[in-house]
Amino acid sequence: MAILPTSTSYLKLVDIPYLFPHMGQTITPEKVMDYIRRSPVASSVILMAPPCVVHNSAASDMATVYLNIANTVSRVRAKEVINRPIQMGGAVAYICAAKANPGVALCQRCWKWGHPSSACRGLQAKCPLCMGPHSREHHHTLAGCCKGNTKATPPTPPHG
Repeated sequence: MAILPTSTSYLKLVDIPYLFPHMGQTITPEKVMDYIRRSPVASSVILMAPPCVVHNSAASDMATVYLNIANTVSRVRAKEVINRPIQMGGAVAYICAAKANPGVALCQRCWKWGHPSSACRGLQAKCPLCMGPHSREHHHTLAGCCKGNTKATPPTPPHG
């Protein structure tokens, strides 16, 4: 089996509601990931890091979300999703190309935006794939989403 070389493509979701009045809360990276998983573009959006939600301004009710996705060198995945809509809580957001550095640091230890790894105050390192308390190298061994279940009928083999 041949594996294509990968690169990172930088995308952004524009015109996302920052406030959800019916829920009484603001948009979160977890909520964005949930909307993406339920969208038609889910198979093409393989996140390299959690989404970064940026409130457009203090007086705005809209946000922009930056996404770093795994891609082929020819950028096939990015081309599949750019200009495609995603339904987000009664609003429609569109995927656009973005610059590589939106100006906000992404911690490579806790995978939260806003600080570098050297300033991380997290109690332990987290997996960038599932946010579990293990490293990416051990994700397929330790994460319930990929471990498989030998007691299931029929048994489920581990992923990866």
